[in-house]
Amino acid sequence: MSAQDLRSLLQELDTRGIQLRLEGEALRFTAPTGALTPELRARLQAVKPALIEHLRHADLPASLPQRRFWSLQQLDPDWAFYNVPFLFQLRGRLDAALLHQALRDVVARHESLRTTLHQRDGQLVQVIGEQGSVDWLESDLRDAETGAAEAVLRREMLRAYDFANDPALRATLLRIESEAWLFQLCLHNVVFDMASMLAILAELSELYASLIEQRPALLATPVQYSDYTRWQAARIAPAMPRRRAYWQDWFARGEQQAWTWPARETPATPGFNTLPSWVRLSAEDYARLQSFSRAQGVTVTIAVLTAYLLGLRRFVGCDDLTIGTTYSDRDDNRFEGMIGASIVVPALRVDMTDGPALPVLLQRVRDVLAGALAHQDLPLDEVLPERPKGPLFRMVCTAFADTPHGKLRLPGTRAAWQETWWNPISRPALYLVLWETPGAAGPGLTCHMMHRQDVWDGAMVEKMNALFHQSLLEMTA
Repeated sequence: MSAQDLRSLLQELDTRGIQLRLEGEALRFTAPTGALTPELRARLQAVKPALIEHLRHADLPASLPQRRFWSLQQLDPDWAFYNVPFLFQLRGRLDAALLHQALRDVVARHESLRTTLHQRDGQLVQVIGEQGSVDWLESDLRDAETGAAEAVLRREMLRAYDFANDPALRATLLRIESEAWLFQLCLHNVVFDMASMLAILAELSELYASLIEQRPALLATPVQYSDYTRWQAARIAPAMPRRRAYWQDWFARGEQQAWTWPARETPATPGFNTLPSWVRLSAEDYARLQSFSRAQGVTVTIAVLTAYLLGLRRFVGCDDLTIGTTYSDRDDNRFEGMIGASIVVPALRVDMTDGPALPVLLQRVRDVLAGALAHQDLPLDEVLPERPKGPLFRMVCTAFADTPHGKLRLPGTRAAWQETWWNPISRPALYLVLWETPGAAGPGLTCHMMHRQDVWDGAMVEKMNALFHQSLLEMTA
């Protein structure tokens, strides 16, 4: 098939609203009803190999999560708020060279870790490299000054990413004793979600073990992020009118109430440095919260979101609140072990002006979240360019369904995730992250709240934390 004939056919498909995509080696399509006639289907079948070859080598548009986090990063390119580090303490006998090789093998298995992002003709595209690498730093700090290891880890964590050139996976291995290391893995949100990090840890564990034991690795062929990108685009396209109508109704509700909290004066050039505070529920209190949530017909995450909203309502003087949350858009179980960003960031607008009782508010939050997850996974600026500009929310609450606790298993080595090691740079004014923490008496609940120092006074946040903790405990009573 000539290049001119291929271009003509692709133009005809575009005119008819027919989208082609690859899923592995299979050619798939999305088409309006009646657009794919029997005659056109036969023509496509006749040139199927040429179409597959074209799609395999064509620039792949960036996914919705990639576009979102790339665009957000461009607003403040020098700030590392979307760098996500995970730190592990390793004790025992470690072969650093084999650990490095195992990481390179993970990169070789996954296109997303060999992908760079580029702007072409005003469009952000993925370019998948045949060869990939790990941004690897290894250093022996056994004789270094106190604090040297932390300084290196922080520098590597906060180093800006060059999306067009840098390796996606950044690893730092610091030897601090004869049989003790600090091992940091870092990704940017254009690649990261928790499911991806857990997949990296699982594959790294198996690949390292196979190298140590000199045997083949027992890993299935992975699903690639390019397949996910095409699946996501094909799923969103047919429902675009419904999603656009959802957002039009969302904005038709009018401006949100102004806040009146006693915040610090925001400087002309805002900073994004945060300080952390912690709320932890014991295994006993967490079990009670789980029981309460089941009795109310909601998840623990809904209960925590509701407690968060109640605390915010008191401290910002607003009964009509919008907060952000995150959701991993992997509704097809094929993508369970995929490495690549799948984060959707719904805006949850919860109206509490009628002073609802707690059971009513819990159901309201549940319904708002369900509606957001069903409609908000789309590029808002592209499909609704006339929307009011500016952020939809300044507070975020994220729940991790699983964590790296116990997920890194290296033969001869004990690995412990350091859950208090976190990126101190954040764009939201207040960012609550929660997860289960294992314990001898059963899992507890850890809530990590970061507050922007140029927005919130530390004493104010401690009061808010106390109220948030009290709200959770009252639910368990």
